[in-house]
Amino acid sequence: MKRLMILAAICLAACSVPPAENTGVAEEPTTTCVDLQRTGTSGVVQDSEVWSNLSTTALGAGSTTKLYLIDGPASVMPPPTRYGLVAFDLSSIPSGASVTSATMTLTNENVASGTPEVHDITAAWAESTVTYTSFASAFNATVVDSSTNSGAIGTTWSANITSSVSAWVSGSRASAWNGVLIKQPTGSSGFYSSETTTVSNRPLLHVCYSTGATCTDGIQNQGESDIDCGGSTSCARCTDGKACSAGSDCSSSSCSGGVCVSCSDGVKNGTETDVDCGGTCATCANGKACTTNGDCTSGNCSGGICAVPGSCSPSCANGQACTTNGDCASGLCYGGLCYAQGGASISPVSSCTLPSDTGAWTVSTIAYKSDGAGGSLSADVYIPTGTKTGRVIVVAHPGGYTALDRTWFFLGTSAPPSWSGALASRGDIVVSIDYRLATTGGANVFPAAQIDGRCAMRWVQAHASGWGGNQNRIGCVGFSAGGHLCAYVAATAGLTSVVDSYTMSTLPLDDGTCVDPATSTTYSWSSSDASIIKRVVAWYSPFDLRTQPGTWPPQFLGESSSNPDYTALAYAASPNPYFSPNMPPMLLEGGTSDTTVPISFDTAAVSDANALGANATLISVTGGVHFASPLWNTMMGANYTTASCTTDSFLGGL
Repeated sequence: MKRLMILAAICLAACSVPPAENTGVAEEPTTTCVDLQRTGTSGVVQDSEVWSNLSTTALGAGSTTKLYLIDGPASVMPPPTRYGLVAFDLSSIPSGASVTSATMTLTNENVASGTPEVHDITAAWAESTVTYTSFASAFNATVVDSSTNSGAIGTTWSANITSSVSAWVSGSRASAWNGVLIKQPTGSSGFYSSETTTVSNRPLLHVCYSTGATCTDGIQNQGESDIDCGGSTSCARCTDGKACSAGSDCSSSSCSGGVCVSCSDGVKNGTETDVDCGGTCATCANGKACTTNGDCTSGNCSGGICAVPGSCSPSCANGQACTTNGDCASGLCYGGLCYAQGGASISPVSSCTLPSDTGAWTVSTIAYKSDGAGGSLSADVYIPTGTKTGRVIVVAHPGGYTALDRTWFFLGTSAPPSWSGALASRGDIVVSIDYRLATTGGANVFPAAQIDGRCAMRWVQAHASGWGGNQNRIGCVGFSAGGHLCAYVAATAGLTSVVDSYTMSTLPLDDGTCVDPATSTTYSWSSSDASIIKRVVAWYSPFDLRTQPGTWPPQFLGESSSNPDYTALAYAASPNPYFSPNMPPMLLEGGTSDTTVPISFDTAAVSDANALGANATLISVTGGVHFASPLWNTMMGANYTTASCTTDSFLGGL
């Protein structure tokens, strides 16, 4: 399962550069350059990859040709942490030589985004046995080099690791060189490893060194930023007034206008945000100027001034600014603001007079979008013939994303009664939607139905007033897979895509099919559409699909459950990782005897949602089984009556 292999026989490509004209007390030395790259199938360079989600698995013994990098939660979901470990053999470089440059080059295996970082590894490791657990984050926090990687497949990304290579070759590092770690705090990158059959795509280390230059030869050479100091060498850092290209060249750690400046000269210069603090200098005290939180000792830059996080910390009220959960009286800081912890805010209603289907409505079947295959998807729109409440209820049918259609919510006029008709009879506009169903042949798999659900919400919002409804009073109700669809659209409302954390592939939540067939209007989704859904009801609905039983999840995902990618893809297709305080309230209802979607899924979903500040409530139906009845069935006794009455009351609050 090895993702990065730079174990290699070494290709040495040496070249000599004629001596330069003598310009100081010593003669410019001859430079030699070597390329370290695998040319066979094994060799003396060790490498591996370690994954937090496979924490005890040694990944250095396989033969996969890719390296994926990611570290911690991305913006679209919480993926695992993945590091690449690389150690080239430097024994071909003479001990004590002056390394003038060392550039590691990797070739993109897929479209990249983000900024990979390189760090020195601080402990010995063996590629055949190293795991995420045994490695234990044994790397220096100081970044050796980092740069943006936004290239297409086949393009390269390079890192300057001169300082790391030079420190070992020059003898300034007493221990053996353990190589470098590659990580990526945001975004993701995928590189070819040394297992790829195309040699030119394999990782490469290009090193140039000289055997005559020193840090005391009176000449600016070997990568020094000024004579005998700074640069990517083991020389001392430069004093104030000396030339520099980065803060790392200077003893003050501050380089301004190509010259080293001091963090104690009583002048605001260099990268300082206030006099002698901020930027690359020490952090600033409260009241000093700042640009980012990192400039401040308090960790909080507010309005350009360092301050305690919100003057109220540690008891900031909801809606006040915060940096960490500890700043808030509620204990929840999300997006820089304090929020109330989520919790049950919906009281069960044990008895009520449920609406009945009197037939006081008309229904029209209207195509609302393209199906992506030359046809269209439709919605049945039930419009009351009497007084309208202004509420608009979008309903999504069950069927495991593989069966049934929008007519399921009608069910005729015999017991149990028509749920769509009952709501419409009392004045609610009901929109029962179709969405694409996954086939056994792999068509219409995730996220096709989720894209359709989003499009339906935008379409309903655009037409609600024309039907006599209020575009600000839209709810979404679904049974089984339909409830999953409602919850997913609501939870991901602020996103434009999600990420499969195994393949690191981006899955857009818009495929260009959201075009109104009647008006040719394209309904794209933006952050301003995040609040379309005001309430969500999910009956007997799956949430976290990673352990959902049945044959439909693999068909819906288009992935065999035995594939290593399955768990990550199933989680990306679950609402749970996207819950937030910005979600609308959710009412979940589950049956204790449901073996198709065990009620434990609903319990876990409520726990996840409330922990992240969302408002979610579960109504447990004792003895309830899957597909026992439609929503309005009161013939099953008090348990179903409470569930139906609570749903009716909850929707009545739209």
